[in-house]
Order: sequence, then C-alpha cells, then structure tokens
Amino acid sequence: KDIKIEKFDYFGKVKFTIPGGKLAIANKFLVKLTGNPKVNEPDKFSKFDYLTIEDLENNPISPDLKLLSPKLKEYVKAN
Repeated sequence: KDIKIEKFDYFGKVKFTIPGGKLAIANKFLVKLTGNPKVNEPDKFSKFDYLTIEDLENNPISPDLKLLSPKLKEYVKAN
C-alpha cells in the first residue's frame, strides 16, 4: 500500500550548526501518514522505525530535531 499524507502542518524552524561550522536552518512539518512506510534505499538504511516523543532523547537523532524536542513534547501534550 502506498503512503498517503492526510495532514500537513508547518511546525516551525530551527537554526543549528552542521559539521564544518556552517549555519543551517531546518523547516519542520507535522504530517499524518497512512499506509506502510518502507526503506527504499537499503544500501543506506537498514531499517525504518517509529520513536515515541519520550524516546527521542535516548536515540541518535539529528541536531535540529534535538533542538525542537521540547516544543514537540509541548505540542503532543496539548493535542
């Protein structure tokens, strides 16, 4: 089954430094997916997994997502 996006909302942006010292800006969106995601580049990725909001900080995630983690937790509590 193909993946379908049912909801697409802008969540915010975050500025962070990438390796090499360059400034980057990441725009983040919240989406609701239906279907079964799968790995399409098995030579680059070994698996696809979901993380709970509470588990984000216990896993290797991107620096921009670490910066947005508190805001994401607030969003989940409110919704």
